[in-house]
Amino acid sequence: MLTHYRYYRYCLIWFIIFGCTQLYGQTKNNIMSIDDRIYAIYQRGCSHLRDSLIFTYMDSMVVLAKKYHDPKAEAVAYTLPLRYYFRNNDEDGMEKAVAKCKQIARKNGYLQYFYYAYNEQCTMLINMKEYNKVKQVLKETQEWAQKDNLDYGWAICYSQLGHLARHTYNYNLAIDYYKKARDYYEDANQSLSTLYIYIASCYSSMHDHDIAKFYYEQSYQAAVSDQERMTALVQMANFANQHMRYEDLDDLYERIQELSKTCGEPTDAYYVYVKLKHYINNKQYDQYLKELENVQNPIDKLIYQQYYAERTGDYKEAYVLGTKILAKFKENNSHETQVILSDLSNRMETALLETENAELELEQKELEAKHNRMTAFFLFILMCIIVVILILYIRVRNKTIRRLKRAWNHARQEELKAIEANKIKDEFVQNMSHEIRTPLNAICGLSQMLSDPQMDGMITTTEKEEYSGLIKANTNMLTSLVEDILYISDIEKGRYKLDKNEYSLNTICHFSVETAMVRCPENVKLYYTSEVNDDYMILTDRNRVQQVLMNMLTNSCKHTSEGEIHLHCAVNEPEEKIIFSVTDTGKGVPPEMAEVIFERFKKLDMFVQGTGVGLSICRIIAELLEGRIYLDTTYTAGGARFVFEMKLHKTPPPQINLSDQ
Repeated sequence: MLTHYRYYRYCLIWFIIFGCTQLYGQTKNNIMSIDDRIYAIYQRGCSHLRDSLIFTYMDSMVVLAKKYHDPKAEAVAYTLPLRYYFRNNDEDGMEKAVAKCKQIARKNGYLQYFYYAYNEQCTMLINMKEYNKVKQVLKETQEWAQKDNLDYGWAICYSQLGHLARHTYNYNLAIDYYKKARDYYEDANQSLSTLYIYIASCYSSMHDHDIAKFYYEQSYQAAVSDQERMTALVQMANFANQHMRYEDLDDLYERIQELSKTCGEPTDAYYVYVKLKHYINNKQYDQYLKELENVQNPIDKLIYQQYYAERTGDYKEAYVLGTKILAKFKENNSHETQVILSDLSNRMETALLETENAELELEQKELEAKHNRMTAFFLFILMCIIVVILILYIRVRNKTIRRLKRAWNHARQEELKAIEANKIKDEFVQNMSHEIRTPLNAICGLSQMLSDPQMDGMITTTEKEEYSGLIKANTNMLTSLVEDILYISDIEKGRYKLDKNEYSLNTICHFSVETAMVRCPENVKLYYTSEVNDDYMILTDRNRVQQVLMNMLTNSCKHTSEGEIHLHCAVNEPEEKIIFSVTDTGKGVPPEMAEVIFERFKKLDMFVQGTGVGLSICRIIAELLEGRIYLDTTYTAGGARFVFEMKLHKTPPPQINLSDQ
């Protein structure tokens, strides 16, 4: 005679069968390609994976599968117990369910469910850390895959090897196995979505976050059903949550909400954490507290409670919760505490079995248990103190290291500045010693020749005039060198003032050309052209403008042995700008040296007379005159073109003091 339970179970089976057969016809419009009426029961069964009611749905599927001659649906039915035992970590039940599922799958000719049974069993054993049993099951799976020569079988083998390597923290090996499994899954025309999630988790554990994100996106692209897409989105959202990518998290949350309209809201723990983070980021505190009740892990629940307290400004509560979290972690990780509690439990059980009616011994055991609890409590307090001291030590040590590092970097920068200053000083002394020695030697030598009585009658009047001219030229050269150095010194110390008055623009240019004419080589033509009339007047410091023009012309004279040097002047009144250009047919300047030549003591040709400060002085004066000087790198006709632009003034401006700038 049937028990009441079995009676109600059979009634439910026939009720399910009758209801589904009335709603669906004999079609196979589902992803598993089984009868739609049976698939409807399968979907209901999947919503009760942790409930023993799932066996009722399995029996209903078996009955209908035989009735409608659908052997695949029968094989699918026997996968439900596998998923039930998997979620309940029932090793014995799983072993029996695996044997039955393999038998039906092989009998009906659907070997994918034969290997699916091995897959579920291996995954459960890996989660339970039963690694020796996992190896035995994998060995048996490989033997069958070799016999059947089935791509799906080899894919299961390699994916489980990947799971085993991942759970033992060998992530690189796990990725290799997963990629081998991918090739077999592709050959077997199976979805790769879940496999890409495993690969992404390995890269995430190795902190290769960009690669991990790529594979999470691949998982979504490879999904063939809304359920797989939902799983991929939840994993991507959890990844964004872990790495504080909150913009990505909000976007993924919206996509999950949209997809849940068609396939239902996810039920896994990851989605709970995603929702919590979304609510707290958007200050939806009521929803946050409501969702917090769904957190199963006690430590995680304390962490999210503390996070809520911090966000709402209740720092005292956050501190209390932080203490509880630390206590929980220490309780879970303290080996000594676990040993004491285990020993206490064993001794109490032994005492109760041996002396069940002895009150005195029972009291002694209770006292001993109390003593052990106190010992465990004091050990816990001691460990907390040690952890706090260790944290404080690490913080002080890191702070000291950072301070020393900053001091070292500062000292290093000062050292580099000193080295650079010493280098500039050496270059300056070297240039000055050469540039000053050359005119001095000429002046001294020629002066001795002219003043030596023994040379009377040996030097003609023409030669004396020539020597006097050379002495004068070298004296001017030496004076120019000293004036350049003094001028730079005055500018840097802020002692130089611009003296602006009204002058003829062409007069300034003509004077500059005539002054530079004495340094122009014989084979070079030096001339001036202008776009303004001789009576065109400007307000400026004439001496400084002439100094810039003469330095530009002198620079061209040094580097031009034949051809011409052309000074040109133009005025752009709408832009309030005066433009001077000096074009020569000399050696030219490489474009990459266009800025270098304006640095102090920089010379392209070390054999040419000069200190290398002329163009540097030109740039300083140009800035004082509200203008600029530069090399025209677009000029390609041979030689070089320097351009000097300055602001056009027609009314007397206020006097400018360099120290005020």
